[in-house]
Amino acid sequence: GKGRILADAGVTLIDLAREAARIGLQGFEPIAGIPGTVGGAVFMNAGTKEGDISSILEKVEVLTSSSKKRIFFTEELSFGYRKSALQKTNWLILRAQFKLKKGTPDLIKENLEQIFKERKRKFPLDAPSAGSVFKRPPGDYAGRLIEQAGCNGMTVGGASVSNRHANFIINSGSATADDILELIEKIRRLVYDKFGIYLELEQEIL
Repeated sequence: GKGRILADAGVTLIDLAREAARIGLQGFEPIAGIPGTVGGAVFMNAGTKEGDISSILEKVEVLTSSSKKRIFFTEELSFGYRKSALQKTNWLILRAQFKLKKGTPDLIKENLEQIFKERKRKFPLDAPSAGSVFKRPPGDYAGRLIEQAGCNGMTVGGASVSNRHANFIINSGSATADDILELIEKIRRLVYDKFGIYLELEQEIL
């Protein structure tokens, strides 16, 4: 059977996945441990190697620049790897509707908690960060390239490359945006010099 959830853009993915599990709906597992919100995840088609949010997205309600509310179905938004047609607009995402499968609440919850535990083990979720910095280059992983280029622990001001996962830049508490941007450019230069690969940002610079 199927079920649907309509969620406001500001709801966190972790809270959404837990609420879906509580009512016996599964499908958020690939994106459950991502530290972000529904709006941000839809905007950039957030995901993991297990899948992207567009695979369970049914439709999105936006507020256009002329203050009109419009609804778009998933197939109208040209989703790809970390991209959507929404990135070419200045529209505001209001809410999104997801199509999910029905399951047993306790089993879904147990599965989710395992996912959360695994992500906490692999990623530096106990320190402030904006998640993965760079997109995955074809046939490789940004974290591996950054580590092999000798960037682990590299620091600029209050920003440093995580020793737990090199594709995360963590904030010691005093990092400025300039610190982070300078560190990003240092990482890019070292990876390019060693591998000839130019890492593309997954994060959005505002």
